[in-house]
Amino acid sequence: RFRDWLFAPSGDISGIAKLAPTLSERLPAFVKSGLPDESPACLAFGMFLADLHRTGCLQNPLTPAAEVADRLAETTDTIRRLTAEAGQEVKSSYVLSQGRAVFAFEAGGPIAYRWQEGLERLVSGPPDPALNDFKTVAAALKSFRALMLHAGSAEPGWDTLGPGQRRVVDRDLELTVA
Repeated sequence: RFRDWLFAPSGDISGIAKLAPTLSERLPAFVKSGLPDESPACLAFGMFLADLHRTGCLQNPLTPAAEVADRLAETTDTIRRLTAEAGQEVKSSYVLSQGRAVFAFEAGGPIAYRWQEGLERLVSGPPDPALNDFKTVAAALKSFRALMLHAGSAEPGWDTLGPGQRRVVDRDLELTVA
């Protein structure tokens, strides 16, 4: 996490480890100091944040989703090129959010998604006293909507992102291809 940004890689990005000293010294000081360590995941996130900073998008909360998706694609391409030059291979997927949208990018590691509309039953455990009206509970269960992401191969009922595909989910749970 860095300020409002959350980042999660999935897959094997250990190929970045050989480049850690070089990558770390090229990160802006405020980005480097905001990362917990120099693990491959933190370096990838730092590269993304540095790219956002260079393009003026890091401090702008109104940056269009397509621009953020482009920055993520550019960062993953840079990671792929740098690790290939070092004789390493990176197969991963990336998910990130700044609190207004969720971005998913498949870069060699599978990532799947599916929609969940409505819940079939109450969560087990004691009922919430605030939800003592059965009609209120039933309405809440029916109106539940979520987009679930899964790092890994698609299982039945799940769709997958193809290599290089980017998806953006906005605050209204609208899924778009960036």
